[in-house]
Amino acid sequence: MTWPIARPLPSFTCAVQLRKGREDLPALFIFPGLGGTVDALTELSRSMDTPVKVYAFQSLGIDGETRPNPKIEDMAEHYLVEVVRLQPEGPYFLCGHSLGGLVAFEIATRLRAAGAEIGALILLDSPIDQAFWPWSYFLFVLWLRLRHHLSVIISLSPGKAAAYVVRRSRMLVNVVLARLRLAKPMIAAERKLPPALQAVWDQEVVAGSNYCPGFYPGKMIFLAADTPGWAPLDPDVFWRARVEELEVHLVPGGHRTMLDQPHVAGVALTLNDCLRPLLRPVSN
Repeated sequence: MTWPIARPLPSFTCAVQLRKGREDLPALFIFPGLGGTVDALTELSRSMDTPVKVYAFQSLGIDGETRPNPKIEDMAEHYLVEVVRLQPEGPYFLCGHSLGGLVAFEIATRLRAAGAEIGALILLDSPIDQAFWPWSYFLFVLWLRLRHHLSVIISLSPGKAAAYVVRRSRMLVNVVLARLRLAKPMIAAERKLPPALQAVWDQEVVAGSNYCPGFYPGKMIFLAADTPGWAPLDPDVFWRARVEELEVHLVPGGHRTMLDQPHVAGVALTLNDCLRPLLRPVSN
C-alpha cells in the first residue's frame, strides 16, 4: 500500500509513548489541543484501563528549534509518518482533544482514502472554527456571549465595569471580524508561556481557524463536555453533515477542564467503554 506522505520523518520526534499495552492490540494515537504538549494527556492515559499502548503527539516547535506547522493538513502529514512507522497496518484508533481532534479527523480521512482500516475516530470536544459555523448558530452564540458579559458587568463596580467593557468589547469585535475573515482570532493561553510554546500556540490558533474539514466516510465518536459554560459546543452543528455517522457521549467537565482531575476519570471511563467493543487482536 502506498501512503499519501511526501515528507520524511523530522529529526524531532513528535510521538511520545504514554503507556504500554498488549502487543496484539492496535495502539491508541492521541493528539493534544492548543499548545501542542502531551502533558494534558498524561492524566487521561493513566486513568484508562483499556490494555492498549497509548501514543501522544507533541507539536513541532515546542523544542524551540523546529518550526511549528502552519496548517492542520501539515500537522496531519507529519504525524501520519510517525503513526505508520509505529503501526504499519490498521486498524487505526485515533483520538484528539480540541484542536487535536481536527488533526485526528484529517489523519483518519487520509488513511481511509489510502485504503486503511480505521478502528475508531474519537474527538474530545473538538469544534470547527467559527468561520465555518452556520450564521444562525454563530449569531446564537454571539447573543449568549453578550448576555454572559452583561451579567458580569452589572455585578461589578463602575470602575471595574468600565475596564471590563473596554476589554471584552475588543474581543467581541475580533470575534465578528474573524467570522468575516477580516482578522485573526484572539485565543489567549491561560498562563504566560515560554517563547517556543507561545509560538506554537499562535501558529496553531491560525491553523485551526483556517481548517475547514471535508467529509469523513465513517463513524465519528464525539465526547462532549457536559459543562459548556456560556456557549455550548454543539457537535450536531459542527459534525453531523461531515461524517457518515455521529455518536455523541456527554462527559464531565468543561472544554478546558475535562482532562483535569476529577473530571478526567469520567472521560477515561467513557473512552474505555467506546474502545472495548471495537478492539480485537491483530497479527504482527
